Amino acid sequence: MHPFAAPHTVRLIRAPLAAALNLAMRRGIIDRNVAAIAEIPRIRPHDPRYLTPDQVQDFLPALGGERLGTLFAVTLLLALRPSEAIGLRWQDVDFDARTVTIAQTVQREGGEYVALRPKTDRSARTMPLAVEVAALLRLHRVAQLEEVGRCELVFTNRNGAPVHSPQANRRLSVILERAGLPHLAFEELRHTGATLLLARGHPLEVVQEWLGHTSILTTRRYAAFLLATAERAAGGKAAQVTPERMREAAHTIDGGK
Repeated sequence: MHPFAAPHTVRLIRAPLAAALNLAMRRGIIDRNVAAIAEIPRIRPHDPRYLTPDQVQDFLPALGGERLGTLFAVTLLLALRPSEAIGLRWQDVDFDARTVTIAQTVQREGGEYVALRPKTDRSARTMPLAVEVAALLRLHRVAQLEEVGRCELVFTNRNGAPVHSPQANRRLSVILERAGLPHLAFEELRHTGATLLLARGHPLEVVQEWLGHTSILTTRRYAAFLLATAERAAGGKAAQVTPERMREAAHTIDGGK
């Protein structure tokens, strides 16, 4: 094994090797499985990448006229996983009770889209729907009815099928570059949403529930990284993503579809 091989690569190579050596042991070819007892390098979690509150202020207006603009805004503001946002159904959005329920995810398997249960019991959750996010979704629904017709899913392609995640990633890259913002992957909009919730002062336990984290340690990691970032920018005044700015975004994002 190359001494500089990444820990994840080592683990990927070790799994089939250990299985093959187990078979050799059962057949009496070898006495022990050296792969099974080998020390496995730890995979160190990467610091999450996210947009700062100042950058979010630039990002939301940059979504104006973008067909997938509401998808990106809602994913960020509700801190959803991409598969949760893509799998969101209109029946899961309760405008009267002002809640959103994550009841399914949509993923592509074997060239087909499949609806699956959320990854854990805690991932199946109901969270509050801010007035500004509700406004975004109402405008989006009108645009969707005009373009595609009545759909079960909140976000679709032009044919009414689920949004293809790689396509969303490509479009997001274009938007971020055009706005002069750091590159983020689609799933990293969730990181941004998580840090915004914490920056607004929501209790850690509440944010854990909204994000659907099984362990509060995962949520705490966002808080620790946010604190470290703030300390590095000591003296800097963080901008707030205010309801007024979000209301402006609600009237801008769907405007050019």
